[in-house]
Amino acid sequence: MSKVITIRSELLARGSQEAIARRGHALLEIVLSRDLNRRGISPPIDVLPSLSRLMNAGIGADSTRDDHRDLADQLYACYARGRQVRDLAAVVGTAALGEDDRRYLAFASDFEHRFSNQGAGRRTIDTTLNLTWDLLARFPRHELSRIRQRFLDHRHQPAEAGASPATPRNQPDAGTAR
Repeated sequence: MSKVITIRSELLARGSQEAIARRGHALLEIVLSRDLNRRGISPPIDVLPSLSRLMNAGIGADSTRDDHRDLADQLYACYARGRQVRDLAAVVGTAALGEDDRRYLAFASDFEHRFSNQGAGRRTIDTTLNLTWDLLARFPRHELSRIRQRFLDHRHQPAEAGASPATPRNQPDAGTAR
């Protein structure tokens, strides 16, 4: 069972969101997961059904970093597949999974424990985006289809076969906006 928190535009300052406010759409829905909470993930936000209509206006080269949108899309896709594999593994067992499926299963767990699980700590946007590259390093380049080639050329550092990245290797670029 999940708890949904909805924030409507009426609660936010007027301005660029007036068009959304007139249509009455939710700007943000955060789905809290009891399963993630039981497993000690804090905050226990289930990112797949959660949504934000504000994200696109606040990311990119002028706000965060130019690879932000591509990374967000790829992270979402990999986590969605990892969750599907987790459901499959519950039926057939992990021993029946192929190498690719096991990689996505491990990614889903690492995503929850290293990315979603922030506890009381805070991290900068650069640290978060670099962590994303680190989590995605387990995948071969051809599986990262939502990331543009120029970003892959600059930042993708594939992990050794069978290795799971444990520490961030990418450092923030000098002068990167936060």
